[in-house]
Amino acid sequence: DDDDDDDDDTTTTEIYALQGNYVIDLNSFSSIIREVAMCRACEVGSLELFDSGQKESCATFLILRCNSCHYSRSFWSVSGTFGKSSVSVSASKIRMRNDMVYSSILGGRLIGIGLEKLSLYHATLNIPSPPSRYIFSSAERDILVGADQVA
Repeated sequence: DDDDDDDDDTTTTEIYALQGNYVIDLNSFSSIIREVAMCRACEVGSLELFDSGQKESCATFLILRCNSCHYSRSFWSVSGTFGKSSVSVSASKIRMRNDMVYSSILGGRLIGIGLEKLSLYHATLNIPSPPSRYIFSSAERDILVGADQVA
């Protein structure tokens, strides 16, 4: 009987803590935030997510703003820097930029591509260009030295 198949429609989904970096559609994410998140300052308004237009490598400076009291909170999409002093933000941006550069270069080297193909890959994904040839070569050397020390 075909109706028996519909009775056993329970699915168990395991939930894991988020770790690492994800590529997500910010429009979809923003609409979900608007629907479910409430402002902690006024406890009335809903929150909206905005792109400030500021970018550092693959990270974007985002702003959460209440549509009622206009409270806002800004943060980098990668580093998680919330409300820190400008010195901390600058240091965090440098660390984040270095992490993104090394991750991009390491990822490229792991799949066997160099700077030219990595640049094409970044352009295809519409993300900021990888570093200059000099920085690429320097970071590549650092990665190789680290790999030799581990091996």
